[in-house]
Amino acid sequence: MRSPAWESRSQEFWPCNKHPEVDAVCSVAAYRMEQIGKPDLIPFFADLVFCYAQWTIDLPASQRNHHARRFGLLIHAAEAVERAVVVGLRSSPALPPEWVRTTVALALLHDCGRLLDIVVSDASGRVWDPFQDTLLRFARTGRVTYRWVAGRGLDRHEYRASDLFQHLLPSDSASLLSPIQQAWHAYVNRDRLGPDQLGIYPFWVAGIVAWADQRSAQDDYFRQKRAALRTPKPPVDAPVCYDGLKGKTRKEVG
Repeated sequence: MRSPAWESRSQEFWPCNKHPEVDAVCSVAAYRMEQIGKPDLIPFFADLVFCYAQWTIDLPASQRNHHARRFGLLIHAAEAVERAVVVGLRSSPALPPEWVRTTVALALLHDCGRLLDIVVSDASGRVWDPFQDTLLRFARTGRVTYRWVAGRGLDRHEYRASDLFQHLLPSDSASLLSPIQQAWHAYVNRDRLGPDQLGIYPFWVAGIVAWADQRSAQDDYFRQKRAALRTPKPPVDAPVCYDGLKGKTRKEVG
């Protein structure tokens, strides 16, 4: 399931060598947008991915859980968009266009707080500041290394994501900053507050993105389990024992 519109658009903006899995997931997300009759979302989605890719490049989404591999953060983000479109937006025809774009943006950027959970440094010891520069430009100075911040917790990145939104949105999407902030506030408070306090549209978008995030993480977990089961196991040597009646010689059991 590949989108021709995505194929032509993606050739214009990839900031580095195109990663096959990232490109495939983004193309599926664009195909889903065409399926639900919203092909006009594809250029908007492409611009978002272009901006976000410059900050994430090949970073993982987590240290040891879901998408804990190169480009994992961007793959997880695009998967969340695809799931939000195919289930959330398909079943929400009454959502105004502004909030449809907000759903796509929050689904892509919901985990951007992870950028503050990782310390990236170059050979000279200089540390990357995501508020000041993109990781793409920082990495051009030479080889970089990263480490996870100790004691960061499981969900601290969710509460810090909003600090980065204004840096990760394309310049022509600045008007979406306010609704994205509202949807993010509903996202982190969805278990404690209802639509009366949060607003019906922010609460609606938060529910879609939360489900899409969880589904992407679960799918990756089961994907890893299936891959582990398909991996050939090394042969196990037969157990041995000593036979006292034959001069304690070794022999195989069974």
